[in-house]
Amino acid sequence: MTSHTEVFRDYARSYPALYHDKNYEAECDFLEHTWQRFSLRPVKRVLDLGCGAGGHVFPLASRGYEVTGVDRSPAMLDLAKERARLPLAKAPRLELADIQTLRLGEAFDAVVCMFAVLSYQTSNEALLSTLRTARHHLAAGASFVCDFWYGPAVLKQQPADRIKEVRDGDDRVVRLASPSIDTEAHVVTVDYRVLRLHGSTLVEETRESHRMRYFFKPEIELLMQLAGFELRHFCPFGQLGQPVSQESWNVSAIGLAIWGRVIHATRNRRQRPAEQRRYFPVHAFDTFGIARLGLLSQIRRLVVEGRSKFLEPVRRPTLADGIDGSGDRNPAAGDSVEA
Repeated sequence: MTSHTEVFRDYARSYPALYHDKNYEAECDFLEHTWQRFSLRPVKRVLDLGCGAGGHVFPLASRGYEVTGVDRSPAMLDLAKERARLPLAKAPRLELADIQTLRLGEAFDAVVCMFAVLSYQTSNEALLSTLRTARHHLAAGASFVCDFWYGPAVLKQQPADRIKEVRDGDDRVVRLASPSIDTEAHVVTVDYRVLRLHGSTLVEETRESHRMRYFFKPEIELLMQLAGFELRHFCPFGQLGQPVSQESWNVSAIGLAIWGRVIHATRNRRQRPAEQRRYFPVHAFDTFGIARLGLLSQIRRLVVEGRSKFLEPVRRPTLADGIDGSGDRNPAAGDSVEA
């Protein structure tokens, strides 16, 4: 018997059996529908962040897309590489890397982050880094599709203990899930115990703890904006056009990479030493981008609020910026949004 605590190590051995009933083909249908409806660019090259065992990589590759899959788990990527031996229209490329820091030096027509990979980014820094990775690899007008746990549904339904049993050849695989919720951090910790049995003999036991963050629409919309996306659609997972509800445990978000270069402004920067000052991005758009994305009203609102005058390098805030002489707009909330 073996026991490990590293996420997606020995657990990967049972992963295909545990999710053999997941309909990846239907989810790829959903991806194609989102591209047809929202993307302003034809989709040929796709980047899959957190591709795991390649559940979406290979169906997309079989449909003729040029797919690159990235994952930080060697065990999960090994499963994907085994599948890569199969004949496909276009063989996918598989990369071992951290999606928070990934920089491939090339652009794609679409980026996807499926199967609640975004929920594994439990800190604001990790989440924003992942979203910026997606934006870094997209040209303006290209789409980003992700899914994650939805806060209102998690809080209403509450995580509960679950048992799943499947066959894997001559073995039985039993997974016991025991969750606990941290409502302050918006994180559910799921303690997994996976048992592999041959007849009545226990041959392997794996224990893992998965920390999953649940999100609310306003924070996802804000963080997408900070990363350079406009949130274009929000729906129950895989159900375009349907409204989300407290029954929607998993939801999908579709973002569009917006036009413009990132420049920086600060809040309350005078209250902190220079080495501690952080910035959040504000996007300047060309006229064509504003008209095409329908953001003119948002730009006008920024002008009215006095937040449109950003210089590079950033000048010191003044009364003309809507900040009082102390540099304080709202001392209680001044550090609540940082990149």
